[in-house]
Amino acid sequence: MDKDEDICISMEWDAKNLSEKQKKYIALDAFAHLSIYQWFQEVPEPGELPEHPLPGSPISVYQEDGQILIAYGQWSSANLNSKVENINITKTRAAIDITKVVVKGAILKLHEKSLESFGQPPFTIVCKHNQLQTSSLEESEQIENDNYTTILSQAITEYPSEESESGNIVSDGAEQSAKNLGLNIWKEWMK
Repeated sequence: MDKDEDICISMEWDAKNLSEKQKKYIALDAFAHLSIYQWFQEVPEPGELPEHPLPGSPISVYQEDGQILIAYGQWSSANLNSKVENINITKTRAAIDITKVVVKGAILKLHEKSLESFGQPPFTIVCKHNQLQTSSLEESEQIENDNYTTILSQAITEYPSEESESGNIVSDGAEQSAKNLGLNIWKEWMK
């Protein structure tokens, strides 16, 4: 997305007639926000940990407060052991084979070190059950494969501008998309 500072901080945003660059900026901005919203709607919600998870079951690991997702992994077969890295496996603690780190600087209190200090995945950690939720393989793969740059580049390629022979923008596809989006939101709101 064009983040040209001249457009972003322009003193002309309150003008009666916006420039074509401003209109395109607004349309792409709206389209990007919608695309990001739609992407988040497709991310599966995590679930409660079953009483007896099977080794290899996909797991989401959260910070101790249970609010911040810090890693993805799988229920480890190391749960059959009594210890991992001298940390006891108990009824309230579990071993997880980490496959993807989301927050490198997240501190694991039981290990007294950050996720980053374990090196590149895969590696095994021990954490409390209340830090764990089930996830789907698709969830971690989707987060790995999608990013905002991809979404924005799709917006630009799916909704290109049309120029007349003189080089003036006749119809901005992204702008039209944003207008359609606004109309659809308005229609939904009016129901």
